[in-house]
Amino acid sequence: MNIFLLAIKNSTSKMLSTSLSCILLALSIGLLLFISQINKALDHQLQNNFAGIDMVVGAKGSPLQLVLSSVFHIDNPTGNITYDEYTKLKKHPWTKEVVPISLGDNYNGYRIIGTTANFASLYKTTLEKGKNATNPMEVVLGSQVAEQSKLTLGDKIHGTHGLLANQEGGKHEEHMMIVVGIYQSTGKVIDRLITTPLETIWMLHHEDTEDGHTDHEEQHHDPHKEEHHSHEEEHHNLHEEEHHSHEGETHIKEVTALLVSFRNPRALLMLPRHINDTTGTMAALPKFEMDKLTQTTGIGTQTIQWIAYIILGISVLSIFIHLYKTIKERSYELALMRTYGASRWQLVQLVGYEGILITTLGLLLGILCSQIGLSIMFTVIENQYKQSITTIHLYIDIIQVSLILALVISIVILFAMYPITKMDISKILSHEN
Repeated sequence: MNIFLLAIKNSTSKMLSTSLSCILLALSIGLLLFISQINKALDHQLQNNFAGIDMVVGAKGSPLQLVLSSVFHIDNPTGNITYDEYTKLKKHPWTKEVVPISLGDNYNGYRIIGTTANFASLYKTTLEKGKNATNPMEVVLGSQVAEQSKLTLGDKIHGTHGLLANQEGGKHEEHMMIVVGIYQSTGKVIDRLITTPLETIWMLHHEDTEDGHTDHEEQHHDPHKEEHHSHEEEHHNLHEEEHHSHEGETHIKEVTALLVSFRNPRALLMLPRHINDTTGTMAALPKFEMDKLTQTTGIGTQTIQWIAYIILGISVLSIFIHLYKTIKERSYELALMRTYGASRWQLVQLVGYEGILITTLGLLLGILCSQIGLSIMFTVIENQYKQSITTIHLYIDIIQVSLILALVISIVILFAMYPITKMDISKILSHEN
């Protein structure tokens, strides 16, 4: 007598009840694994991308928006600040390193970051090939940008106004940038960025401003003033180069934010408040802002976790009812099996195998559902935000859930098989109550 095959037949004979128990269990397991992995992956992504950045300085606005746009590059910046703020803060005795960044353009959704050579050192990465961008219109690609865009050294690209690929904006088709280097893969935000010297961004945006100014004047051209204009043209041309030179210095020398590392713990307590109170800029602490964000979003994830635990409890109860009801309804068959030589232990095995079978199917289906959900979620995040996220120690979560489930189901099976231990064969066979 093959007890295991008999358990399979017993389970399939009541497909509706078995399926319901498996689906409920799979749903709870899938939700638990999904939420656990989302929390771990996002926390790892946040911690991994702090990159030793203690403070971010930018235009007045939302501190969280400033951190998201300047550190994680998943939001719009709050505005620009003058380059003088960088030179002042760089000389401050409490700052160890200050790295300016300038945003505004993208290439196929990957942000082009105007910055200095120290930007790569924040993320502890080096060049995989090529050299650093030292001249205007030279760019270095993150590993993900190079892989997804199929770009290599010597290729030429042009940026587009805006920070998103689908954002409408003028293309800098007349200003081609050349790829001179590719960073090594780090799993950090720099993998999906394109870095270039600050002068590149200044040149592009200043020339766009000049073009816009010229177009505006042409639209308001007055033919009656043409003669007067011709008399002034020579004088204007004499001073035009000097005028644009001075105007360019005051107009284009702006940056989006400053990424600051502190020299000592005292700076953490004093410098952000000093900047916010005495300057026209805003200082934000990335770790503090992310802690507030995770506390806010943590309420939602905890709610989903509790829902998953409730569903798990319902699924376990459903398995118990299924097994207990099976024993009661098939008591006559079980009694016949005893008369034909089956031991009480074999009947216990029959019930145990059926419970283990339902639990195993539910667990495997739950793992599959969680992986499908995570794959869809990570794909959406990667396509929309260019964030590459992977599962973190998934096998540990699976082992933990499996052990908890094995303990609970073992208790359920023990309670469900209790009627077998009290079975009165003679009464059952004679149909006596």
